[in-house]
Amino acid sequence: MSCKGRVPSMKSMQPSCRPAIVDCETVGEVRPVADMHQRKAEMAHHSDCLISLPGGYGILEELLEVITWAQLGIHNKPVGLLNVDGYYNYLLTFIDKAVDDGFINPSQRHIIVSAPTANELVQELQYMTHDGLCLVFIITFSSSTLIQKP
Repeated sequence: MSCKGRVPSMKSMQPSCRPAIVDCETVGEVRPVADMHQRKAEMAHHSDCLISLPGGYGILEELLEVITWAQLGIHNKPVGLLNVDGYYNYLLTFIDKAVDDGFINPSQRHIIVSAPTANELVQELQYMTHDGLCLVFIITFSSSTLIQKP
């Protein structure tokens, strides 16, 4: 397994938004980027699919941007929601309502897949990629981790 990360430089982050230092082993590489836009561009460029974990406004903003990029044809990578305990149920209901009301094209509903467990979600995303491999960026608040699964 290969792990990499893209994080905005600490100077560009508000003190309350800086990630906490966690006592753990660093695996792979972490490369600072200039800003959040560059971070999202790096995630989209270096991945086969993207996964969003439950979170707040920052995650929602990143999630909706990568979904919009797919809708606009900037990338054709699936976006996965780790829907732990139904966390994203209301968002998925909102998206289905937007499809029903004509705001989202029904053919673009497939951009997003969701599953209640990481194993199920990675299986779904692997099925949707060309070669069955899924190089994944996990969208989290403090960092984005790149994981390559065979």
